[in-house]
Amino acid sequence: MQIKQRGMKVVCIRTEYIPEKKRTVGKQVASQDSHHKKVTPEVEKSLLKEDAQELQNWLDARSESDEKRTKMRVLSQIKTSLERSTEALSEGFRLKDLDFDCEPEDIFEALDNFRKAFKRAGYKRSQKPSKAQSVKSCSQGSLIAEKQSK
Repeated sequence: MQIKQRGMKVVCIRTEYIPEKKRTVGKQVASQDSHHKKVTPEVEKSLLKEDAQELQNWLDARSESDEKRTKMRVLSQIKTSLERSTEALSEGFRLKDLDFDCEPEDIFEALDNFRKAFKRAGYKRSQKPSKAQSVKSCSQGSLIAEKQSK
């Protein structure tokens, strides 16, 4: 059985070999709306048990792929989202201006959880040089430049 998504429908096509024509012919045996994550009862009735299981496996794989793609898209937008949120706060927008309940403590908790997950994923924060180190390196740089000019 072949499973294809056509527009807003998932279509199940069973192919049969016709010896007289010496070719296979596909016949649609079932279809359901593509937003369903499970095989609908109507479709299950019109399919063989093995075909219904194959369709369910296909729907599960598609769902998993969609979830992965969504997570990758969200992760790719985190920097922009944080930058825009920072800009909104600096322009005077506040959480109380939102239509839904969002407490500052919820934001801090989400940021803490993100920071932990980010570290667990292997990302380390680069060390920013302290002011004392940067002053020392600047003075060393000028000493080196003086020695080279002599």
